[in-house]
Amino acid sequence: MSHSMLGEGIYGFGEVARLTGVSSPRVRAWFKGASHRPGAVIQSDYADVEGAENLVSFLDMIDALVIGKLRACDVPMQYLRKVHRALIQEFDSPHPFCRKDIFTDGKRVFIHTAEEYGEERLKELLTRQYAFPKIMLPSLRQVEYDADSLLARRWKIGRGVVIDPSRQYGKPIVDSVGIPTAVLASAYEGNERDVRAVADWYGIKPKEVSLAVDFERTINGVAA
Repeated sequence: MSHSMLGEGIYGFGEVARLTGVSSPRVRAWFKGASHRPGAVIQSDYADVEGAENLVSFLDMIDALVIGKLRACDVPMQYLRKVHRALIQEFDSPHPFCRKDIFTDGKRVFIHTAEEYGEERLKELLTRQYAFPKIMLPSLRQVEYDADSLLARRWKIGRGVVIDPSRQYGKPIVDSVGIPTAVLASAYEGNERDVRAVADWYGIKPKEVSLAVDFERTINGVAA
C-alpha cells in the first residue's frame, strides 16, 4: 500500500455508493466520467497511484456525499460543476465540498463570509450576491470537521458507528471498540446469530455487536 494512502481511507466506487446512498453508476461517473456526458467532477486523491485508479479517499467520499445531497435538493449538476471549480480556486483545495462552511438553499451553493458589522452572511459563489439559505444540509451534521483546516475528519454514519480514515482504513467501525461493523456482523451470522457468543469472543458488550449488526442491515437494505 502506498504511504500516501495510509490514514486517508480506502474505498471502491461500490462501497462509496453503499455508504452515501448514491447509485454506483453515478458515483463512478462523478469520478471517471461517462459516455456522452462531461468529464469527471471529482479528481480522486489516488488517481495517480499505481493500481489504485478505481479507489478513492475519505475526503473524496465526503465530496461525493455532499454532491449527492445537493442533487437531492434539485441543485442542477451543471451548476454544481461550475461551483466545484469555483470553490477549488476560492479555497485553494482539491476538496472544496469537504469544508464545514458549505450550504445550499436548494438552488445555489454558498460559503460563509464575514460582514462589516460582524453579521454572518452567505456569499453566492458564482454571482457573488448575498442570501440566507433555507436548507442547511442537516444530514451533514453527522460529519465532524477539523478545527484548523475546516475539512471533514470523521463521519458519524450511524448510531454508535463512525467512519474515521485514521482507524481501520476508514471502514465503518463501532466507535467504542474500533472493530469494523462488517467483521462483527459476519461473526454474528456465522455463529447462529448469537449476539452474546460474538461479544464474548471479541471481549465486548452485546450491545456493541447489535450496533454493528443493525448498521450493516440498514446500509445493505436488509430487513431485520
